[in-house]
Amino acid sequence: MTEYQHKEWINKITAKFGISPLYWKFKCPGCGKISSGKEFKELGGTPEDLIQKCIGNFKDCGKPDPKNNENGCNWKAYGLFRGPDVVIDENGEKCYVFPIAEE
Repeated sequence: MTEYQHKEWINKITAKFGISPLYWKFKCPGCGKISSGKEFKELGGTPEDLIQKCIGNFKDCGKPDPKNNENGCNWKAYGLFRGPDVVIDENGEKCYVFPIAEE
């Protein structure tokens, strides 16, 4: 599990994708699908959904399937298997998130 301080995490994302969450991308640890904030917005999701849920939750895709991740799965960062990353705010509160996409 990778731990980030909130400011460090935001700086890493904005350096890679810019300040608009519409262009941020995260990778689902369950199916491997990389989704953007724009995709989530088109399906009624929020920036919070982008960092913690696979887009498949908005497409009713069911269980993770790494062999066919076109639509995603039902994985959530705050479910049974938390993370894989965690962001810690200035008060020490933890928020479990998906990893920032490498692309």
